[in-house]
Amino acid sequence: MHAAAYLGFVWAAALGAGTAPFVKATVDSTSVGRGSSFLIRIEARGGDIKEPEIPDVDGLVIDKHPQITEDQFHFSLGGGRGASMVRGYVARATRTGKITIPPIVVRVDGQELRTEPIELMVTEAPASVRPPPNPSRIRGENFANDQADSPESALTWDEAVFTTSDVDKKEVFVGEPVRLTLSLWVIESDSVQAGTPPGARIQYPTTEGFYALEREPRVNRQTRDGRQYQVRQYQQILYPTVPGELTIGSWHWEGFAQALTRIGIQTREYDRQTPPITILVKPLPDQPANFSGAVGDFVLEAKLSRYETMQGTPIQLTLRLAGHGNPNAMGEPQLPSIPGVYISDPQKDTRPSNDAQGFSVEKTIAYSIAPVESNDLTIPEIEFCYFDPQAATYKTLKQGPFTVKVLRAPGQQRVVFGESVPSDKVKLDVVEESILPLIAAPAALRPGGSSSVDELLWLLLPPAGYVAAATLMARRRRFTRDTRYARAYYAKGKAHKRVRAAMKATDPSQELYRALVGFLADKFDVPEAGITSADVERLVGEKGVNGEPTESVLKILRACERERYAGAPLSRDEIEALAHAALKGMEDIEVALRRD
Repeated sequence: MHAAAYLGFVWAAALGAGTAPFVKATVDSTSVGRGSSFLIRIEARGGDIKEPEIPDVDGLVIDKHPQITEDQFHFSLGGGRGASMVRGYVARATRTGKITIPPIVVRVDGQELRTEPIELMVTEAPASVRPPPNPSRIRGENFANDQADSPESALTWDEAVFTTSDVDKKEVFVGEPVRLTLSLWVIESDSVQAGTPPGARIQYPTTEGFYALEREPRVNRQTRDGRQYQVRQYQQILYPTVPGELTIGSWHWEGFAQALTRIGIQTREYDRQTPPITILVKPLPDQPANFSGAVGDFVLEAKLSRYETMQGTPIQLTLRLAGHGNPNAMGEPQLPSIPGVYISDPQKDTRPSNDAQGFSVEKTIAYSIAPVESNDLTIPEIEFCYFDPQAATYKTLKQGPFTVKVLRAPGQQRVVFGESVPSDKVKLDVVEESILPLIAAPAALRPGGSSSVDELLWLLLPPAGYVAAATLMARRRRFTRDTRYARAYYAKGKAHKRVRAAMKATDPSQELYRALVGFLADKFDVPEAGITSADVERLVGEKGVNGEPTESVLKILRACERERYAGAPLSRDEIEALAHAALKGMEDIEVALRRD
């Protein structure tokens, strides 16, 4: 009981731990040239975060539609939830001198938080800047300039602003990341400005067959054909989910450019499309039995809170898995079965992040382990198998085994009662049987009586209780030892909770997809990570479940996949309809499996 109370205390403390509200604003540089563009970056952390309130600033033109949008949710080991938000706004200085960006208001968890003010020093453009282009005609003809030998004397509108798209590799394995870079090139000159219509958002190309994650846009300078350009790059990390030839669609960009000439400001509208890109996706080799579904490069660490404990006193085993790969298809190490101990449900924390190589992810899994016996406890070797696309082979990471010295509890033996505790270990302690209670005022003695019905009940009660306890313990032992049975038994209830939670999620279609896939994975006792609608069709076919239940579930999964890959969000009504259909589909499949 004491150990159970200890676990409850730790759980409650973890639940109470929240994320402290926080906001911050920064700029690329506090010294900018007049007419030059720069980025105002706002970061916020907390629970419920609202959009920043961007003020009007004298001397600045700020595009109040963010060019950078990044939202992440974090879950603590105790189940607490926090969020972080990043927004990036493009601004341009219109006058020289000192300019102050006042505090920017962001509402976090109902509080009105303000950033620190930012001081900018705006100077005239340096003298080394080339003479401004001087277009005399538009619609693709050359820019004309007073100086015939100017580098821009032969510059066309199509050379002043253009777009490109490229990938870092065109032949990969399933699950291996492909970096897609979309670039907007604008000639670097104070007299040429390019942009998009107010309210327009970057539209990424179609990527059917890929799981796509966006990276934060960035701006740099590059030289091309002897000219200096400012290049705004938008990146996605694409994880192919099926083998074969997959196509990344054309990138469509609409915008405009303005150039200051001798006769005034000339404007050109752009409607650009990059060519599509074909990627050859190779299937993974034959998978070993312990394959987790992860593709990439990973490291595994395991750590015990201590190596000596007492009967019934828990220790914590923490597994840390980190590396580069698709966070949505990343499996996790499985803790082997350990007889004679109580093992809590794992507490998990997943943290994806950006780095130079793409998307990295760190997953932490923590177990509380309480030994029942006083013998030394051995935690077997823990494995994690993944596919390394660079080496084109499967690799297995291992940690352990670990040995824990278990001391006998002094005095009364206190046992943490759990599913894995055998019935012969449950004992009732009696302290000092010879001590009887004192009766200070005895009542008059009178004969007691009992009916034959009462006597029969008292005779039947012990064997009935024994049978009930034995049945309960046998049931618990089966749930502990037969993981296939346990997964199938709890699959429906677990999936219903996930469907209800999906309606409140920021990405409901993705959570609904995971709920449905998780239900089928539990029913068929297969790893959940990386399952696609094609895998589901194969699994239910192998189990002989065909007809309307299968078609209904596949339609729901494919609708969620289309929303994910095409980037067209589903409406609230569509999500609710899919959720109701998912609940019915799971019920129909469960009935079909039970009948078979």
